[in-house]
Amino acid sequence: MRPLILFGAFVGALALSLPGALAGGAATPGVTPTSILLGGTAPLTGPETAYAPVARGAQAYFGYVNAHGGVFKRKITYKVLDDAYDPSKTIQATRELVQQDNVFAIFNSIGTEHVLAVRPYLNALGVPQLFVGSGSELLAKERSKYRWTMGYLPSFVGEGAVYGRYIAKHMRGTTIGVLAENSEYGNELVKGLKSGLKGKARIVATRTYEVTDADVKTQVDSLKASGAKTFMIFALPK
Repeated sequence: MRPLILFGAFVGALALSLPGALAGGAATPGVTPTSILLGGTAPLTGPETAYAPVARGAQAYFGYVNAHGGVFKRKITYKVLDDAYDPSKTIQATRELVQQDNVFAIFNSIGTEHVLAVRPYLNALGVPQLFVGSGSELLAKERSKYRWTMGYLPSFVGEGAVYGRYIAKHMRGTTIGVLAENSEYGNELVKGLKSGLKGKARIVATRTYEVTDADVKTQVDSLKASGAKTFMIFALPK
């Protein structure tokens, strides 16, 4: 089996492992003898459309899998709804995918606050929440509570710690200015950075921004004025 087919095989195996997927039980939502229906949310509009290609790339990948025979003779359909990077819209869209479209699973929805907002709902219903687009430490810490949720990205705290250890080893004694998104994403990266530094370099200024801010000029000017020699950016693309 080619490597690119392996993930599709995983999804198919999971779908077929649930009660009702095979003969003798109630039908598994989103699974038929010829198809598997997945759903997801992504910022197709709004302040973070830079992440829209994540969903389009997944759709292209599933198209490749289908062109090579699908998974156990089933073709995968991936329906993505726009949440405009707004957690309240993520909740609405996810409910629509589950209750109206009857998807088998929610796949690779994007955004920490967004995937955490729908996690209790999906787990209460036993709907798989696969490869969520977040590296929040809560995904690991609360894995036993939310057994239907599977992480995907590396830990944000762990990523920040890697940066901190590098600075501690190669730039010992430097002063650091940090620009971070005001969110779980930004907060956890800063937390990891501090852990990795182990006191061998000093953060002299931290400035945050909102994802809806038009620019970060004020924050950057403030960080420049702090005299920091090293600039860390924990921000999402625009």
